[in-house]
Amino acid sequence: MDMKVRAEELPQRLPNEACINDRNGDVDSFRFQLSVSRKQVHSKKEGMTVTEFDIQTLDTSNVEELQKVLKSRNYSTNVWNSTCHGDNYIGMTGVTLDFDSGITIDEAKKRFAPYRYILHTSSSHQIDEKKTDRFRIILPFDSNEVRFPSQEECRKVYLKVLDEFEEADPACNDPARKYFPHSDEKDAEFVFHINHTGKYFDVDISDIEDEDVKVDFGPYVPGEHLRPRDELNRVVKHCPFIAWCNEEAENGIPERLWYAMISNLCRFEGGRELIHDISSRDRNLGRYNPVETDVKIEHALEGSPRINYARIQKWGWKGKAPQGIAAPADWGWNAELDKKLAELKSLKGSQRDVALLVHFEEDFHFLPMGRQLSWLSELAQQLNIKLDVFQRMARATFNNRSYEGRDLKILLNQFATLGSSPEDKGKLIYEWFIKNDGKTYRDREHRTYWIWKGDVVETGNNQPFCTFMWKLSEITHEGTDSRKIWAVLKAESDSKGAFLKSFTWLHTDMNKNRIYMYPNTEDSNIVRIDPSGVVMVPNGANEDDVLLAPAPKMIPVTYSELDPAGYEQAWRDF
Repeated sequence: MDMKVRAEELPQRLPNEACINDRNGDVDSFRFQLSVSRKQVHSKKEGMTVTEFDIQTLDTSNVEELQKVLKSRNYSTNVWNSTCHGDNYIGMTGVTLDFDSGITIDEAKKRFAPYRYILHTSSSHQIDEKKTDRFRIILPFDSNEVRFPSQEECRKVYLKVLDEFEEADPACNDPARKYFPHSDEKDAEFVFHINHTGKYFDVDISDIEDEDVKVDFGPYVPGEHLRPRDELNRVVKHCPFIAWCNEEAENGIPERLWYAMISNLCRFEGGRELIHDISSRDRNLGRYNPVETDVKIEHALEGSPRINYARIQKWGWKGKAPQGIAAPADWGWNAELDKKLAELKSLKGSQRDVALLVHFEEDFHFLPMGRQLSWLSELAQQLNIKLDVFQRMARATFNNRSYEGRDLKILLNQFATLGSSPEDKGKLIYEWFIKNDGKTYRDREHRTYWIWKGDVVETGNNQPFCTFMWKLSEITHEGTDSRKIWAVLKAESDSKGAFLKSFTWLHTDMNKNRIYMYPNTEDSNIVRIDPSGVVMVPNGANEDDVLLAPAPKMIPVTYSELDPAGYEQAWRDF
């Protein structure tokens, strides 16, 4: 519920140029939620390593507390389960836009006047020769609920908002996005403004296509999963947009088109160096900064889709998009498909079979999902072989690929293009879970349990496991296919999971002189007691692989170390 306080209850002039709208002597305030980092941040470099967040409710009537957050903590209107990673994303409480050029603070106040918002400057505000305004706008939703719960919906929200507010930084579009506070490292002025009038922000994403936000290349692991340099060379050779960026670099590439270039070139070996080369020649805007450019590259690698030609044209590029190529990065593989088809046509029998297996193992799975099925159809037609034969071959090599570090939802979407059955999907989910450090157990009654990042869930048609599977795969437990997937997961866990000799709230290891106890706390950690001391360890994922069950009759027990005086008092109490 909104609150009202009298204007005279607030300072007439808030510190650091902060200002509050004053209407008829009253000030309307509103509450909103942000993800706020647990640690304080004193510089952008320090902020990049801070990843643990809690959800915090803020009230615009408490200006001092709000400013403190914006000047000392990483924050976001995205919400995560603990750390700010795309896999931990659970929704949004609003939208945050970052402005580095193209619009002043005064212009932004007029532009966003219809909405309630919070504006504050960033650490680089007006530090350049042109005194460019650099600031952020926080636009809360009118709800205490977390909205847009999937990563794809999050990307759609930001894609829609970036179309409407074209001056905003296009890199702010991924589910893992966090914002650094206004620190004093560059001595920039801190400007703060709240607009209490108008309506809460809202966005309709029904007209954004799924294809626009697909991350076809999978998640980036540093040093891995980059496409070969040969493919980058083909992009540079064939793509008209990249050629235009190369030619226009010295005249200054508009911010959004610059990021579109980054989102495509960063996927390849040598792409980072080429991005820096093109960006460093931008003399007109004076925008180039090696550290800032690397930050943009990391954002694109971690969670941004490659910006396609349709979006690039919508963002202002006047060039002609090629036919049959969705995005600049796609030139990396497209220029070789004709050669691959000619090669396969020239081979017969077992030689062709071997070449097809090599193609599916090394090349096929890097094609964008929208292209995989059409390429299978083209192979079937050109080689006069049934489509399901190629689908089976692709599925077989797919199962041999590494699942480690890859997004399960992306893998399942790719697998769906290959005519996969529910049983196939169940096996894929199980193998992915194990390859990504998940653990499975079974007890004497053949109940099975999964452990993931400290959480323990019993497999089956129960709400904790159904919620767990939704977060990992966005598959619900309803429907015939889902029931088959659930059955495969239980069967795989029962046949391959580690056997539990006992499954109670207490475990004693006489050989190691250790006692494990389940304290019934929400974080699912357990207590380990041995001659060296008392520590909290993950349930199931500890060095002894001890898995304990909750004790329904025990209230939560919190462990905290005591100083000598505390020990003395504890013994007296005992």
